[in-house]
Amino acid sequence: MKLFYQDSTIEINLDTTKINCLCIEKHSVFRHMILELYEQYSGGEGPWIYNVNAKGVAIDKSLHVIMNPIQVDVNSKTILTKLTANLVKESNLMMEELHETVSRLHQFYYQLEFGSSIDIEHKEEIVAADIIKLGAFKIPENDADPVDRLVDYINIVHELLNPDLFVIANIEMYLDVEELHAFFTTMLAKQLCVLCISSGVHGLDDIDKSFINGYTLDSDFCLI
Repeated sequence: MKLFYQDSTIEINLDTTKINCLCIEKHSVFRHMILELYEQYSGGEGPWIYNVNAKGVAIDKSLHVIMNPIQVDVNSKTILTKLTANLVKESNLMMEELHETVSRLHQFYYQLEFGSSIDIEHKEEIVAADIIKLGAFKIPENDADPVDRLVDYINIVHELLNPDLFVIANIEMYLDVEELHAFFTTMLAKQLCVLCISSGVHGLDDIDKSFINGYTLDSDFCLI
């Protein structure tokens, strides 16, 4: 797996056995490049290119970008949409229970119609998606510390969306060295591919280099 930046020499070989890190020395360049990546992640166009086995893969289908690692939302629209789809698929396999539930709903709705003082009617075809929607399913929020919440969030995203690569912006600004070490150890144990993009000169200098597959984009826009 590789990540390129169009019309430049930037080429990042994504190592699945280490934490991949890109330090962009110039803040304005970091800001520009991370916003471009987020635009592509959101379905727009941009200069970032993601290759798997020398073939281009859509960034919005393969990456998960975390712009603020201490403010993650386990009940984002994307996550809940996938959760709902999974529950609908599962409920369709529970044919007997589904049929019984639909029959009871119809009986309840017919009673409402008969008891109404005005002429009303309900939707005749009730499907699994309608019933799942009534449940208003969501994922309980974790009240633990920010590192545990981030790990839980990534676990949920991995389970439901299964992206190839997690991209995290400026994680070292929010976590201590000990917390970063614990977080990176957890990600490696789970065999998840992670790219941390940092702004400034030092980036993740304090982290054990055995964890890191590191790149630095200097002020001359050269990758070193």
